[in-house]
Amino acid sequence: MVKLKVTTHSGEEDVLEVEVYRPEEITAKRNDGDIQAIQIGDNSYSRIDIKNIKVVEV
Repeated sequence: MVKLKVTTHSGEEDVLEVEVYRPEEITAKRNDGDIQAIQIGDNSYSRIDIKNIKVVEV
């Protein structure tokens, strides 16, 4: 499991765990104008609202 801290432009800060973290895949989705939302773990975020994603613990 990988623990992530996700911060958003709307001021939210979530700490969540995912089985596998693929930053390249999330970056590609964040840069794709056709995508509206990105699922990270059990949470769904607006593509344009995601500010930072940091690995807290592996």
